[in-house]
Amino acid sequence: MIKMNFKNFIIVLLSTLVAIGLMIFPAVAEASAKGEQIARIATKHMLTEGSGNPNTNERIQYSQSKRYQVGYGDCSTFSQKVYAEAGIYNIGTYTAEQISNPDGIFISRIAYLQRGDLIFFTSRNQTSGHSITLPNGNRTHVSHVGIYMGHGNFIDLSNSQGTITPRTLFEPMLSGLFIGGKRFVNN
Repeated sequence: MIKMNFKNFIIVLLSTLVAIGLMIFPAVAEASAKGEQIARIATKHMLTEGSGNPNTNERIQYSQSKRYQVGYGDCSTFSQKVYAEAGIYNIGTYTAEQISNPDGIFISRIAYLQRGDLIFFTSRNQTSGHSITLPNGNRTHVSHVGIYMGHGNFIDLSNSQGTITPRTLFEPMLSGLFIGGKRFVNN
C-alpha cells in the first residue's frame, strides 16, 4: 500500500482535477501565438537571470525598493519587462495598474487561463498590496503577479523565492489567494 500524507494527497487531487478540466475544455488550454511568445520569454529570463542560472551572482534579485536598478526587480517589473519584449507595452508598472488595465481581458477562473496570461494574487491577510475593485464588483487587495505557463504553473519574481522562479498555483503558500488573470495577448 502506498502511504501519502494529506498535503501530497491534496496536490495530486488538484493536479488531477486541473488535468481533467484541460481535457474537457481543450480550447482553454491552447494559447495564442503571442501567449506562447510571452511564455518563451519568461522561460528565457528564468533560465538566464533566475533560478535556472547556476551562477547566483548573475541572477536578478527581488527588491521592491531597487526594482528599477540593474540586477534587481519585483513581480510587476518582471511581467512588464517580459510583455515589453513581446511587443506589448503600457500594461502598467505595478500590480494594481496591471490587473485594472482596461486594455486587457479579465480572467476570473484558473480553468480559463492560457499560457502567457498574467495571474494575480492577494495576500494571506488580504490587506497587503493595492486595494482594487474586480470586474465583478468585489473589493480586494492585489499583492503579486506572475506569468501563467499552463497546467497550473507560472513564473514570477517573488520575495519568497528571491529570484525569477517557476512555481505552481497549488503550493500551500498560494492556496486560495488567486484573484484573477489578465490577457493582453491580442494587443
